[in-house]
Amino acid sequence: MYYVYIYLDPRKKSKYIFGDYIFNYEPIYVGKGKGYQDTSHFRYSRKKSKIKGMKQIILRELFENNLKPIIIRVLSNISEEEAFDWECEYIKSIGRLCDKSGPLTNLTNGGEGLKSIFITEEHLINQSKRSKHNNYAKGLHHTEETKKKISESNKGLKRSEKTKNLVRLSKIGKKRIFTNVWKNNISKSRIGKKQSEETKKKISVKNKGRKMTSDNIKKMLISKGKIYIFIDPKGIIYSDVVNVKDFCIIHNLNISTIYDFLNGRTKKMKSGWKCFKK
Repeated sequence: MYYVYIYLDPRKKSKYIFGDYIFNYEPIYVGKGKGYQDTSHFRYSRKKSKIKGMKQIILRELFENNLKPIIIRVLSNISEEEAFDWECEYIKSIGRLCDKSGPLTNLTNGGEGLKSIFITEEHLINQSKRSKHNNYAKGLHHTEETKKKISESNKGLKRSEKTKNLVRLSKIGKKRIFTNVWKNNISKSRIGKKQSEETKKKISVKNKGRKMTSDNIKKMLISKGKIYIFIDPKGIIYSDVVNVKDFCIIHNLNISTIYDFLNGRTKKMKSGWKCFKK
């Protein structure tokens, strides 16, 4: 369920009348939400924040003077649609600073949140440039306690089909690039970890009846570094050989001899061929 809340400025005590609504302090913001939405604006209004909206400026002034806005929930336990309607009603009755109709710092008439703000192409380009250098979270790590809390909060959480489709569409055409550092970190994190019998059974059931294509086999061998180069007696080079067995059959080579050479059991191949790992 949703609620509608209003921020009041504790520095400006008086009788403020806006139609049918009377306040003992000057209203500065109207919003709707659920949970802790009515206090979420605080974190964007601290000294370190670079946001310079009128609401943030007023809240920052209050915090600097060891004050907080008075928060009143004027309506509670209502549907989202009702919350939108009442938000619009309060904003319309009290008025906004941006259009000089009242004291509210709201940028819109409410009802649709930021959807009703028109953003220019120039603004989007500038926003994109600023975000490229935004490294405020670089080097920060969650504590074990925080990790546990995140894990517990996500347990049993199921994404809706709409969310799944949005995630899928956002990833179309994008390829994740694993750097060597990333690969090494993943490898180190798995050292000493063993899969439970239950996990092994799940993987087994999932892979039952699944056949790997030649492309998948090739990719798997490449990822393991099993790529070979062959040179025949005439000096012709065969690079990027993945399936050694098939290569030996095609060129009438003794598979055992080739594997003995690759594994270091023999130092030379009598056939005149040369091969080595790429």
